[in-house]
Amino acid sequence: MDDLRSTVICLNIVAIFLTILATCSRVGRRVFIVHSFSWHDVFITAAAVNALTTSMLQMYGTGYGLGQHMKYVEPETLPKLLKIIYSATMPYYICNWAVKHALLLFYAEISFEPSHRILMYIMHFVAFGFGLSSILVTVFQCTPVNKAWYLTLDGTCIDFILFSYWNSSIMLVTDLVLYLMPVIFTWNLQLRRAQRLGLNAMFGMGILVLGASAMRLHTVHMFAQDADFSYRFANAMIWAMVENHLAIIVACAPSIKSIVMLVFPKIASSLRRTMTRLTTTSKGTNSVSVREMVNVDIELGDGDKGRTDTVGLIK
Repeated sequence: MDDLRSTVICLNIVAIFLTILATCSRVGRRVFIVHSFSWHDVFITAAAVNALTTSMLQMYGTGYGLGQHMKYVEPETLPKLLKIIYSATMPYYICNWAVKHALLLFYAEISFEPSHRILMYIMHFVAFGFGLSSILVTVFQCTPVNKAWYLTLDGTCIDFILFSYWNSSIMLVTDLVLYLMPVIFTWNLQLRRAQRLGLNAMFGMGILVLGASAMRLHTVHMFAQDADFSYRFANAMIWAMVENHLAIIVACAPSIKSIVMLVFPKIASSLRRTMTRLTTTSKGTNSVSVREMVNVDIELGDGDKGRTDTVGLIK
C-alpha cells in the first residue's frame, strides 16, 4: 500500500465511534442504574478523552503527510507534521496509564488476598513510573525541546528508535502481567474448568490488546529498518491507537453486556435458562455454582462497600 492516509482516517473514525459507545454505556450505567461513580470510572473516562484526542490528532496529521511516503511530503510541512506527532504521543501514554490504573483498582475489589494486594501495589508503582517516564522522555526527547520538530536547530536528541524499542517491549510485558492477574487471582478457587473459563472470558479479551501491542512493537522494528518516517511511523501510530481503544472497550465490556441485556431482555432470559440447566446437571460440590458466577456482576467499579458476594467470596 502506497498511501495509508485513508486507512488512518477510517480506522480512527471506527475506533472513535466504538470508544464513545463503550464509554457512554459504562458512564450511563454507573450514573443512572448503579448510582455510583468511582475512581475506576474517572480513570476510564480520562483514558477515553485522551484516546479520542490521539485519534483526532492522527487524522489531522494526514493533512500534512502522515501515511504518505516521505518522498511525497513537502519539506515545508514536515515541522508541522512532526509537531502533530509530538502532540499525539502524550495523550497516547496518558490513556495507556489511565486504563492500567482503572483495571488495577477493579482488581482490588475482587481479591483481598495479601499476596494479591502486594502484586497490585507493585503494578500500580510500575504503571505510574512507566507512564510518567514515558511522558517525560517524550516531552524532553530533544534539547532544546522544539528541535523535535525543527530538525535543523542546533542541539541534541535521544535515540528515538532505541527508546521506542524499549518502551514497546516494556509495555507489552506489563500488559501481559496485567491481563494475567485475574487468572492468578482465581487460580485457587474451587471452580470447574468451564466455570473458570467463563469467569476469565472478559479478561481473556485482553489478548486483543496484547496483539495490538505486539504489532506496535513489530512496526517499530520495521521503522528501524526503513527510514521512510511519515509512512512507517503512521503504521506504528495506527497500532498504538488500536491498542488504546481496544483496552478501553475491553474495560467497558461488562457495561456493554449489561446494557445489551437490558435492551434485549430475551438474551438475558435465555442465558439464565442455560445457566440453570448447567447448574442442575452439575454435581454438588463446594465450588461456586455456575448460576452464582453468572449472577455476580463483575462490572468495573460496581463493587459496593462491604459486599461479600464478590467473585470467590460468595458466602
